Amino acid sequence: MSSNDSASSAARQKLLDNSKAFLDSMSSEGNADKMLAAQSDFARPGFEYMLRGAFDGIWAREGLERNILASSGKISQLKSHVGMGLKNGLSEEEIRECLLHVMGYCGFPAGLDAFAAANEVIQQAKESK
Repeated sequence: MSSNDSASSAARQKLLDNSKAFLDSMSSEGNADKMLAAQSDFARPGFEYMLRGAFDGIWAREGLERNILASSGKISQLKSHVGMGLKNGLSEEEIRECLLHVMGYCGFPAGLDAFAAANEVIQQAKESK
Protein backbone atom coordinates (compact mmCIF):
# COMPACT_ATOMS: atom_id res chain seq x y z
CA MET A 1 0.00 0.00 0.00
CA SER A 2 1.45 3.36 -1.00
CA SER A 3 1.46 6.41 1.25
CA ASN A 4 -1.31 7.93 -0.93
CA ASP A 5 -3.45 4.82 -0.42
CA SER A 6 -2.80 4.99 3.34
CA ALA A 7 -3.68 8.68 3.44
CA SER A 8 -6.88 8.09 1.44
CA SER A 9 -7.88 5.22 3.68
CA ALA A 10 -7.23 7.30 6.81
CA ALA A 11 -9.23 10.22 5.39
CA ARG A 12 -12.18 7.94 4.53
CA GLN A 13 -12.05 6.47 8.04
CA LYS A 14 -12.01 9.95 9.62
CA LEU A 15 -15.06 10.97 7.55
CA LEU A 16 -16.80 7.73 8.55
CA ASP A 17 -16.01 8.31 12.24
CA ASN A 18 -17.33 11.90 12.00
CA SER A 19 -20.45 10.66 10.24
CA LYS A 20 -21.11 7.97 12.83
CA ALA A 21 -20.73 10.48 15.66
CA PHE A 22 -23.11 12.88 13.93
CA LEU A 23 -25.73 10.16 13.35
CA ASP A 24 -25.42 9.07 16.98
CA SER A 25 -25.94 12.68 18.12
CA MET A 26 -29.16 12.79 16.10
CA SER A 27 -30.47 9.40 17.19
CA SER A 28 -28.86 7.46 20.06
CA GLU A 29 -25.36 6.50 21.16
CA GLY A 30 -24.08 3.47 19.26
CA ASN A 31 -26.85 3.55 16.66
CA ALA A 32 -24.42 3.98 13.75
CA ASP A 33 -22.35 0.99 14.84
CA LYS A 34 -25.51 -1.13 15.21
CA MET A 35 -26.61 -0.14 11.73
CA LEU A 36 -23.16 -0.90 10.29
CA ALA A 37 -23.03 -4.26 12.06
CA ALA A 38 -26.32 -5.20 10.40
CA GLN A 39 -24.79 -4.78 6.92
CA SER A 40 -23.36 -7.70 4.98
CA ASP A 41 -19.81 -7.54 3.66
CA PHE A 42 -21.36 -6.84 0.27
CA ALA A 43 -23.62 -3.98 1.46
CA ARG A 44 -21.27 -2.36 3.98
CA PRO A 45 -19.35 -0.18 1.45
CA GLY A 46 -22.63 1.29 0.17
CA PHE A 47 -23.82 1.97 3.69
CA GLU A 48 -20.50 3.62 4.62
CA TYR A 49 -20.74 5.73 1.46
CA MET A 50 -24.23 6.85 2.50
CA LEU A 51 -23.04 7.69 6.02
CA ARG A 52 -20.13 9.79 4.76
CA GLY A 53 -22.22 11.55 2.14
CA ALA A 54 -25.39 12.09 4.14
CA PHE A 55 -24.09 12.82 7.61
CA ASP A 56 -20.66 14.36 7.07
CA GLY A 57 -21.35 15.74 3.59
CA ILE A 58 -24.87 17.10 4.06
CA TRP A 59 -26.24 17.08 7.63
CA ALA A 60 -23.06 18.53 9.16
CA ARG A 61 -22.96 21.52 6.80
CA GLU A 62 -23.00 24.97 8.36
CA GLY A 63 -26.38 26.65 8.09
CA LEU A 64 -28.38 23.46 7.61
CA GLU A 65 -30.82 23.01 10.43
CA ARG A 66 -31.65 19.49 11.43
CA ASN A 67 -34.98 18.75 9.91
CA ILE A 68 -36.86 15.72 8.66
CA LEU A 69 -36.91 13.71 5.46
CA ALA A 70 -40.22 13.53 3.65
CA SER A 71 -40.20 11.83 0.31
CA SER A 72 -42.47 9.59 -1.66
CA GLY A 73 -42.48 5.95 -0.61
CA LYS A 74 -39.73 6.09 2.01
CA ILE A 75 -41.94 5.53 5.06
CA SER A 76 -39.39 3.72 7.24
CA GLN A 77 -36.88 6.53 6.65
CA LEU A 78 -39.55 9.15 7.29
CA LYS A 79 -40.41 7.53 10.63
CA SER A 80 -36.75 7.46 11.60
CA HIS A 81 -36.28 11.12 10.69
CA VAL A 82 -39.46 12.23 12.46
CA GLY A 83 -38.18 10.48 15.59
CA MET A 84 -34.79 12.16 15.26
CA GLY A 85 -36.51 15.48 14.60
CA LEU A 86 -38.52 15.16 17.82
CA LYS A 87 -35.39 14.17 19.74
CA ASN A 88 -33.60 17.23 18.36
CA GLY A 89 -36.33 19.69 19.30
CA LEU A 90 -38.74 19.88 16.38
CA SER A 91 -42.30 20.51 17.49
CA GLU A 92 -45.35 18.70 16.17
CA GLU A 93 -46.34 21.92 14.45
CA GLU A 94 -42.98 22.20 12.64
CA ILE A 95 -43.27 18.59 11.47
CA ARG A 96 -46.86 19.15 10.32
CA GLU A 97 -45.95 22.31 8.39
CA CYS A 98 -43.04 20.55 6.73
CA LEU A 99 -45.32 17.69 5.65
CA LEU A 100 -47.94 20.10 4.34
CA HIS A 101 -45.27 21.84 2.29
CA VAL A 102 -43.94 18.55 0.92
CA MET A 103 -47.45 17.31 0.13
CA GLY A 104 -47.72 19.99 -2.53
CA TYR A 105 -44.67 18.59 -4.30
CA CYS A 106 -45.07 14.85 -3.69
CA GLY A 107 -48.83 14.64 -4.10
CA PHE A 108 -51.74 13.92 -1.78
CA PRO A 109 -51.39 10.11 -1.55
CA ALA A 110 -47.70 10.34 -0.59
CA GLY A 111 -48.49 13.22 1.76
CA LEU A 112 -51.25 11.30 3.51
CA ASP A 113 -48.92 8.32 3.94
CA ALA A 114 -46.29 10.66 5.39
CA PHE A 115 -48.81 12.15 7.83
CA ALA A 116 -49.90 8.68 8.96
CA ALA A 117 -46.29 7.61 9.52
CA ALA A 118 -45.34 10.81 11.34
CA ASN A 119 -48.46 10.60 13.50
CA GLU A 120 -47.53 7.06 14.52
CA VAL A 121 -44.08 8.21 15.65
CA ILE A 122 -45.47 11.27 17.44
CA GLN A 123 -48.05 9.19 19.31
CA GLN A 124 -45.39 6.65 20.33
CA ALA A 125 -43.20 9.50 21.60
CA LYS A 126 -46.09 10.87 23.67
CA GLU A 127 -46.81 7.43 25.14
CA SER A 128 -43.18 6.89 26.12
CA LYS A 129 -43.06 10.13 28.18
